[in-house]
Amino acid sequence: MSKTDPVVKKETINIAVGTLICAVVMNLIFFAVSRFTDKVVYDYTVITGTALGCFAAVLNFYLMGRAVQRSVNTEDADAAKKRFQLNYTARTFLLVAIAAVGVILPYFHWFSTLVSVLFPRVVIFFRTFKNNLDNAKNPKQ
Repeated sequence: MSKTDPVVKKETINIAVGTLICAVVMNLIFFAVSRFTDKVVYDYTVITGTALGCFAAVLNFYLMGRAVQRSVNTEDADAAKKRFQLNYTARTFLLVAIAAVGVILPYFHWFSTLVSVLFPRVVIFFRTFKNNLDNAKNPKQ
């Protein structure tokens, strides 16, 4: 098994930190809403659902990075494409399975599990937005 590229490690850590920040914000919102209404209950299932969803999301991102790394290092373009497609399918099944566990089992709040899986997309959006702002302020010549 080849070593994980430092770029994959760095980006996975960035995604994990951003996902953790999103998780804290979501739990604070959940907590606040539960204090002002009877429609939402904030209990341990919200935290476990968030943890499960965040774990799945960061794992998915890491596995995607490893798949890209392996595909780039493969000489045969067709083999690289097939390998990447297989990895994509496996990661999708993994996310669906984890989401199903989060929805079916009573130990996880279904909403916090499903929303947490989307956090890396939110992190990527804000990082791209920030980079575009930085580039607009300091254009490279």
